[in-house]
Order: sequence, then structure tokens, then C-alpha cells
Amino acid sequence: MPKTRKEAKKTGIRKIPYARGFKKPQLKNSISSIGDLSQTPANVNFIPKHYSHEGFSLIPEPASIDDWLAQYNETGDTFQEFLTGCPWFSIRRRAYMKQSFEPTGATVLAKYPEGKIYLVPLGNFPAGKSPDIAALVEFTNRFFCCPVKVMETLHLEFIESNKIVLLRPDSKKKQLCSRFHKGTGSFQLKVDSVLKELKELIPDDALCLIGFTMADLYDTQPDLFVAGMAGGRTRVGVFSFCRYSPHISFSQEHWYDIYETVDASLKEEELKRVLLLRSCRLIVHEISHLFGLDHCIWFSCIMNGSGHLEEDFKQPMFLCPVDLRKLQALFGFDVVSRYTQLAEFFRKNKMEEEDSWIKERLVQIS
Repeated sequence: MPKTRKEAKKTGIRKIPYARGFKKPQLKNSISSIGDLSQTPANVNFIPKHYSHEGFSLIPEPASIDDWLAQYNETGDTFQEFLTGCPWFSIRRRAYMKQSFEPTGATVLAKYPEGKIYLVPLGNFPAGKSPDIAALVEFTNRFFCCPVKVMETLHLEFIESNKIVLLRPDSKKKQLCSRFHKGTGSFQLKVDSVLKELKELIPDDALCLIGFTMADLYDTQPDLFVAGMAGGRTRVGVFSFCRYSPHISFSQEHWYDIYETVDASLKEEELKRVLLLRSCRLIVHEISHLFGLDHCIWFSCIMNGSGHLEEDFKQPMFLCPVDLRKLQALFGFDVVSRYTQLAEFFRKNKMEEEDSWIKERLVQIS
């Protein structure tokens, strides 16, 4: 989750070191983390060759002192560690759910047959400056192979010039913690304030509830901004696409210095594609965290962490073999069918690089 406070400083160091204590896995360790592919689980769609490491590169070395692995000593979960520790495979998660539960179910949807991923828009989504909500829903559905439902938009309203309230479906108004800069008119919502409200609105049949917004977010006072936050136990999260547009620029010192720029070389269609691509990557990365997937250190993967937006925007759109196997164990999908569905989405939204990657991957695992 990008959380930027300052601009990356240039140094005379030729090679940026990893965070203290972190050791980059060797290829043999990354391959081993996929797990024993000779053991066939209860999952009928499990096919070992779908988890080949062919075509996947190891995680890149830090290029900046602000990069993810230059700041954080991540340990990463192997597939076997995930099976052992993920609460969705045990009865632990049942204590926080209100829907029917099938204890013998092998996957999340077998355990919770009524389960859905819920998305809820917060505030306004200006045309031409926001990602296509219908496309976000479609991508989320194809990525997880799980039912996705959109709740009615929760509107935000200014009161007394500098206070913001959330208009709930029951018509009640709940004031959110926020900060406002009079000189620029910029405002940010405090993430834990929004999460508290979402927790009260989560439907009984929800596996998780994700709020997304074009409003800017922060966590603590020193923050420049945060892209969002999620709570695994509460199964809710909120994320902002405010700074994901190629036409947005901002100061690296003051949170309130955020402004629109116009790049004449970037056509409207390309702007729409880039914004949707970045938003899709963010939302499925964070939902994956709610399903127990930690940051990946094994291969270049959509579940790699990021220390700042520039690094975030360079992350791949696909799961590595380790995390693909984790997600497949959770939802039981057919890997080839899932890739095919994602390729259709990429073609429809003119994401040629991603479509080409899937075509090559399907050849590799055929």
C-alpha cells in the first residue's frame, strides 16, 4: 500500500540496499514456495502444470531508497504456510460471519455458499476523471471468480464549510474525521473514520466490503496521503483513486498541494485506460489481502508491495505461481478459464500488453 511522505532522494550509492534483515530469495527458494505439486488436493480444478514458474522473474532490486524492499523486511508466505495460517480455511472466520456455513466445504464459496464481494462507491465520481465503476466490478469478478455486488453510492456532504458527513442508506448523517486546507480547498478523509462506518454497513452475505472513492485519504497527521487501508478481521477496506490519474500532480511536502495537469500528448482513450488499469490493480491487490494473501517476495507479482506510487504503477497485473495457487485454493476456479476471462476483459479495454502476457502464459501451461 503506497504511503508517501517525502520525495525519494537521489544518492551517490550505485546499488540501493534492501531493508535491514531482508534477504532476496534464490530461485530454488521461490520455486519451493509454490509447494509440492505432486499432491492432489480435494480441489477438483487443481492441475500442477498451471503453476509452472516459467516466464516469471524474481522480484526486482530496489531502484530507490523509498522502494518497498528498501524500507521493509518482508518475510512472505509459502503456499504451505498460507494453508496453515489463513483463517478462511478454518472455523476461526466463522465467528465474524452472519451467513450460512458449510464446515466441510473445501473453498471459500463452498464454506459460504451465499458469499459475495461487495463494493461501495463513496462520494462523487466525475466523468472523465474517474475509473469506470462497471469495469472495476467486472475485473474484480473475473480476478477472483466470485460474485461481486455493488451497493448504493454513499454520498459525502460538506457542512459548515470544512466538515464532511457520510449520508448512510438509512438517511442518517455521520460526521467523518477529516482535515481541510482553507487556502487550496483541499480535504482528506481519515481512513479509520471511514472504516468504522463501513463496518456497520457490511451485509450479512458479504465475504468483504470495499469502499472506493475519489476523495483523498490519510491515516496519521504526518502523512502526505495513503491510498487506503483494510482490516482483515472486520473484512472491510477503503481505497482512493484520487492520485491515480495521469493528470494529477502533487507536492511531495504538503498534502494539500494537489492539482490537475494537462498532458496534450495523452489522448482521452489512453487516459481512461491507464486510470482503469491502475485502479483495477489496486482494488484486487487489497481485496486479496482481506482473503489472507500477504505481500509476495517470491516473484514479480501483483501482490508485491510498493513504497510509493511510481513503484506501484510499475507492478504487474498478474499473480505469480505461488499466489495463483493460494487464490485457486481459496476459490477453486479453473486456471485456464480464469486466464481466458481476464484476457477478454483486457482486450475489451484495450490493455494490449496484459492481453499478450496471458496469450503467452496459456501457451506455456498448455
